[in-house]
Amino acid sequence: MVQRSEFSSRRLVLAMSLLLAGCSACGNKSPAPEPAVQADEATQAAEPAPEPAQPGVGLAPDPQGELNAHLLVGESPNALYDWTKASPDVQEQGLGMVEDVVFGQRLFVRMALTGIEGAAPFELTGTMILRGPDGRVLHEQAMKAGQDDLNAEAPGVVVLLPGMDIVFDPGDAAGTYNIECIAESSHSEHTVVHQLRVAGQGLQLDPAMAL
Repeated sequence: MVQRSEFSSRRLVLAMSLLLAGCSACGNKSPAPEPAVQADEATQAAEPAPEPAQPGVGLAPDPQGELNAHLLVGESPNALYDWTKASPDVQEQGLGMVEDVVFGQRLFVRMALTGIEGAAPFELTGTMILRGPDGRVLHEQAMKAGQDDLNAEAPGVVVLLPGMDIVFDPGDAAGTYNIECIAESSHSEHTVVHQLRVAGQGLQLDPAMAL
């Protein structure tokens, strides 16, 4: 009796297990498990992260027009002034500008922007950097310009001040020196680099930095 009763109980347990298994297979009667990640979260996870903004990218169009940056290096302030009054074609040819120098030679360095249009007030701030042949920063200074710096004799041109005056003297390495200038406003950013090839020896900054 004990054995039969135990056998019948086993059959009942087995039948109940099969019944429960059949119910779990009915998709309409049991709710589907929710996904671990919701659809909107999954879409966001699949989208790449936005790239960091680059300097000067995404700025509004400059109301002053299409501006071009120039680095002026001449043997006199008059040479720089003549450049500002020249035609765009002559300016692109680098009238009166210097690239090859020797020690004992004095140079006047300025950054200029051309293509300024309209009469809207503006403000430019900038930096001028002088690097030696080994890439080291030898000198760095701030510059600025605004509406009041425009010259009626040189329409569309503004020169950032103060500039940099350089005298080449014995004592420093000969080679190629880089002058880097950056000017920016709330609407645009402009960078220009000029190379000076020193055939003599080195250079020395002139204490008088302005015109």
